[in-house]
Order: sequence, then structure tokens, then C-alpha cells
Amino acid sequence: MASIHYLSSLCIRFLFSGGIATSLHWGVMWVLVMLQVDATIATGVGALAGAMANYLLQYYHTFQCDEAHASVFPAYLRVCVIGLCTNAALFHLIFTFALPSILWAQLCTTGCVTLLNFYLYKKVVFHERRCA
Repeated sequence: MASIHYLSSLCIRFLFSGGIATSLHWGVMWVLVMLQVDATIATGVGALAGAMANYLLQYYHTFQCDEAHASVFPAYLRVCVIGLCTNAALFHLIFTFALPSILWAQLCTTGCVTLLNFYLYKKVVFHERRCA
């Protein structure tokens, strides 16, 4: 069982790394929206750009993994597909039916997807048998 200190340190590193990746996601999304791209497509493309940066940040910084990329990356891709689909679907639902503001819809979506990602990264991608 992980100690409180380990989990709190892990959460801080996860949020820092994820924050950088999310900034990239939002930056790409914003540029695309300014170029008149549909908001749902823009968030999907932004999420894909963020996911690429996020893998490296989570692998090296958050989970300090030394397992071969060949064994970790396929699990990361599967989790990313779940995250990308969840992001697009949840954003569409929130934006269409609850909050017709791109900013607020994406804030809510990001919060939900962040919780899902942390759980899946810890349990499926970078679990203790693979990484520190």
C-alpha cells in the first residue's frame, strides 16, 4: 500500500505534468476556435496534442518510469483513446445541454477527465509493477 507522502507527491507531479499538457491542449484548441474550427473538433485536436506531450511528462517526471516504452506506450495509447473519447463526448454534452460557453464546458470536462486519467495512469499504465 502506498504511503500518504508518496501519493501526495505523485498527485503534485501528476498535476504539474498534466497542467503543462493541458495548457498545450487549450492553446491548440483556442487557436483552432479562433480559426473558426468547430469547438468539438478543436478540443479533440487539442487533446491529441496534449496527450503526446503528456506521455513524456508522465513517464519521466510523474511516475519516473524506467520500463521500456514498448511495454508502457501501448497501455498509454489505450488510456488516451478512453480519455479522448470521454473528453469529446463530455464536452459535447456539457456544451450542448448545460453550459453554452466553450470555456466553462472545457473547464468542467477537463476536471472530470483529469480524475479519470489519474486513476487509469496509476492503475493501468504506470502501475507499481512497471514504474516507481
